[in-house]
Amino acid sequence: MQTTLPERLNAVREAAGLSQRKLAERITRDGVAVSTQTVMRYELGERVPPADYVAALSCVLSVDAAWVVLGAGSDAHRRLEAIRAILDAPVVIAPNASPVLDAVEAVQRRKRGPDRRAQGSG
Repeated sequence: MQTTLPERLNAVREAAGLSQRKLAERITRDGVAVSTQTVMRYELGERVPPADYVAALSCVLSVDAAWVVLGAGSDAHRRLEAIRAILDAPVVIAPNASPVLDAVEAVQRRKRGPDRRAQGSG
């Protein structure tokens, strides 16, 4: 299904979990001064964003500028949404996963070094 530029602008912002205000702040920090009102106008299709805004948006949100502008290019935004859905999904641990989890915990303990509480204090 083909989407419009305003729909794509809205989709990448929402996929990143940002409000229009937060996105405006992040893009402004990236060097392109933009207000919340302007972001809203881009997403409503009342204004067309300039190239520097799209470039900053693509850097700030790690999305493909070609997809944002043309609706073509990589599908990185879809992969981001899929990853977010996976992270938000409830975790179900298989009954046979215990040895794997134990091994992961052992590696993490080794990386942290000795537990100072277990050694006692002097």
